[in-house]
Amino acid sequence: MANAPKSDELEDARARLEAALSSLAQGVASSRDALDMAATVASDNAATTARLETLEKENLKLHEQVAAFALQPEPAGPATNDEAITALEAGKARLAKENQELAHSNTALLAEKASIREDLDKTIAELEGMMAEA
Repeated sequence: MANAPKSDELEDARARLEAALSSLAQGVASSRDALDMAATVASDNAATTARLETLEKENLKLHEQVAAFALQPEPAGPATNDEAITALEAGKARLAKENQELAHSNTALLAEKASIREDLDKTIAELEGMMAEA
């Protein structure tokens, strides 16, 4: 039975080796997961950095536009909003008046059209009467 203690030692060694290999495999899997996570984080970081740079450029453009706008002279025209509103209301009143005049003209033209149609119908009726007599 000398082989039995040796066999037990070999079994113990094999069990320790399997446990070590299992632990190593779990470590490798864990490392892969960590590397994948690090790659994802790096990719997200690069995208965020690119977006930040784009926003900073756009912000700079907007600041330049605001500065350019601030340096422009005041536009010529109505000095106040009240004057602009008054001018717009006057234009609106002119258009309303013109609209009424056009509506009256349209009514007159429709009446004239009806009158001409009546005269035409009478003339056609007279011609038909003459044709019937002849």
